[in-house]
Amino acid sequence: LRGQAPIVIGHRGSSGTRPEHTLEAYRVAIEAGADFIEPDLVVTKDGVLVARHEPVIAVVGADGKVLEATADVATREEFKDRLTTKTLDGVEVRGYFVEDFTLAELKTLRAVERLPQLRGKNYDGQFQIPTLEEVIALVKDTEAKTGRKVGIYPETKHPTYMNEVAKYNTSQLLIDTLKKTDFTDPARVFIQSFEVGNLKDLKMNVMPKAGVNIPLVQLVSSDDEPAYDLKAAGDTRTPKDMLSDEGLKEIASYASGVGPYKRWIIDAEGKTTDFVGRAHAAGLMVHTWTMRNEPTYLLPQYKNDPKAEMRQALRAGLDGFFTDFPATGAEVVRELTTPEVRSP
Repeated sequence: LRGQAPIVIGHRGSSGTRPEHTLEAYRVAIEAGADFIEPDLVVTKDGVLVARHEPVIAVVGADGKVLEATADVATREEFKDRLTTKTLDGVEVRGYFVEDFTLAELKTLRAVERLPQLRGKNYDGQFQIPTLEEVIALVKDTEAKTGRKVGIYPETKHPTYMNEVAKYNTSQLLIDTLKKTDFTDPARVFIQSFEVGNLKDLKMNVMPKAGVNIPLVQLVSSDDEPAYDLKAAGDTRTPKDMLSDEGLKEIASYASGVGPYKRWIIDAEGKTTDFVGRAHAAGLMVHTWTMRNEPTYLLPQYKNDPKAEMRQALRAGLDGFFTDFPATGAEVVRELTTPEVRSP
C-alpha cells in the first residue's frame, strides 16, 4: 500500500525456534531479520504488562494434568493455591492466571515450550517472563549496537476480560508504558487487537489524551470466531461481515490496517482471493497471520516447501505478515523484492 517492502513480524518472537514471548525469542527474531517483534500483553496483579500469549500460563485438566503451558508454574509447590477456574471470553478455563501473581512472583517462574511435541523442550526452564519495558529495552539496545530500528507490534489480549476480571485497562497501561519508555514513534509501533471497542477507545480517547498517534490494526479471525466484545454485546457481526467492503470501510474509520487470518488471503484450496485488493481500496494495510514452517500448519501443496505459501501471499500484495520463523520470512522477502524497495 505504501510502496515499501512487506514487513516481517516475528510472531511471539522467533517462536518456532525458542519458547515464545521470551527475550531470547525476540532476540533471535531480530537477528533473523524481523522488522517488528510481537509481544502479546497481559497484566500482573500489581499492574505491570508482561508478554504472554494468554492470561492463563498453564491450563490444567480436572485430573490435574497440564494440558498446555508457557511457564513452569504447575510444578511450583509454593503456588499450588493459585490454581483456579475463570471464565475467559465465555469459556471456563482451569489453570494459573498471570493477574493472580505479582511481577516479583512471576519472575521466579521460567518459560517452557507451548508446543513440546512439535518443537521440543531443549530450552525449557532457561528464560524468564519479560515485561513490556524489558522488550522495549532489548529493541533499544539492538539499535544502539547495530543501528537497526526494529519496531514492536504489541497486542492487547482479551481487553474485555482484562477490564472485568483482571481489573485493568491494558490499553491505557500500554500507552502509559510507551510514553514512559519514550517509544511512541508511529513508524516503529503498531497496536493490534481482536476486539473492536478497545481500538476505538485508543483512537478516540486514550491516545489523544496522551498526545500520541500510533497506527492501529484490527485483527480478524476465521469466520467461526467473532470478536468477543461484539458477541458479548449481542452484536451479530461475523468476521466475514467485518471483512466485507462495508466492514472494511468501518475498520478504516479507526484503524490503519487489518490483520486477517491467512485463509482470507489464500483460501482452503490454495487459491488467492481478492481480499488484499479490497482492503487496499479501503485504505487499509494488510498484515496477515500466521506463516509457519511445520507441515501440520500447511496446506498439502505447501508441505514440501513452506516458503511457497509465503511467496503466494506476498504476491497477493501483502504489506506484512506474522511468522513463527522470521528467518524464513526474511529470505522470502529478499527473494521477491528489489534492493531499491528494501532500502529505507
